[in-house]
Amino acid sequence: LTDATPAGWLANHAYRLNTTSPGAPNGDLEGLRRIVGNASVVGLGEGTHGTHELQEMKLRMIEYLVREMGFTAVVMEAPFPDWMRLNEYALGGDGDPRQILVQNRQLGYFFWANEEIVDLVNWMRAYNATRGNKPPVQIAGMDVFDLGGARTVLTQYVERVDPAKAGGMRATFTLCPPQPGSGNPALCESQTEAIRADLETREAELVAKSSQRDYNYALHAATLIAGDFKVQGGILAVRDRMMADYAQLLRARQSNGKLIVWAHQEHLSKTDRQVDPAKSTGQYLAERLGEDFVAIGNATAAGTFNTASSKADAIVVGPKALPPIDDGSYETSFRSAAIPLMLVPFRHVALPDWLTTQRRLHGGTAVGPYDYVEDLTKKFDAVLYVEQTTPTHSIW
Repeated sequence: LTDATPAGWLANHAYRLNTTSPGAPNGDLEGLRRIVGNASVVGLGEGTHGTHELQEMKLRMIEYLVREMGFTAVVMEAPFPDWMRLNEYALGGDGDPRQILVQNRQLGYFFWANEEIVDLVNWMRAYNATRGNKPPVQIAGMDVFDLGGARTVLTQYVERVDPAKAGGMRATFTLCPPQPGSGNPALCESQTEAIRADLETREAELVAKSSQRDYNYALHAATLIAGDFKVQGGILAVRDRMMADYAQLLRARQSNGKLIVWAHQEHLSKTDRQVDPAKSTGQYLAERLGEDFVAIGNATAAGTFNTASSKADAIVVGPKALPPIDDGSYETSFRSAAIPLMLVPFRHVALPDWLTTQRRLHGGTAVGPYDYVEDLTKKFDAVLYVEQTTPTHSIW
């Protein structure tokens, strides 16, 4: 086959994958090593949050990145306080991941409440129990929602390490509810930033009274709380920037700085988001890290994925179908290769015109499907292609 057709180019340059099943022999994932190269931050995007094969394949890729390439943390588009509890479980502590994933339904993170994420956390726990002298693998949430949970994390920490300051902090939080609230934004910015700065300047003292991990949790909680008052409209106005900030903080506090970032691929794109158009987390990371950040998106020819709808004040999870592909879509070209599961590289390879031309690509948000015109090779460094998909195994 020659590179003259999409089928020929893909047959010659894409990396064929054997299965999405975690625990399978990993020889077919050597292509992932070539795509990642020496990058220390790898973004694993997904075209929908509700696709079983994508989340299952991510666990397989994470296994490889941890075992074979020395990555030591996974940070997700997920609520920080709940993922703090998942991390304690992954490190060998008490808890029930299924209960943690559904305990804060009001936050709406139905797309992580599934057996695929339970499998991820259980794999981390098993790995950590048998890792020998290797560093533990940890998990964290980088999203900015659940400011109430962040306040609880910080308050409980300060009550333990510096109880004399706990009362004043609680008074500040009463005066300054999360935006949009009734507090004085300028005063609240000053007071919450003072709390954050105090923690930051006393790191050695506070770590000695607790642990580095507990201190890190508290510092991030304080950063979220203060960040809520730094811009008009609150923290959601800077959501993607703050997710990038936390990813970098985690990277800086690891022994080797090797980090996996898992989010919807609109957040990990190296170009503007198409969903709620704005600058993405991936753009911030690419600007700051350059070639040290690699983003992997996905494409799917056909299938279904879980979405959410509101019924009687409850979130109900159910499947929806992806839009059909047309002759001008990326998916049609990928399907022509008759390779049902593959990694398509965009770096360090001569790209054909059909791949560098803007074309249609479909996917889905938390509530339904979408279909956009994309410039895929500018958006990502590679794409995981899955021919046919099914919904995640929800525990919601």
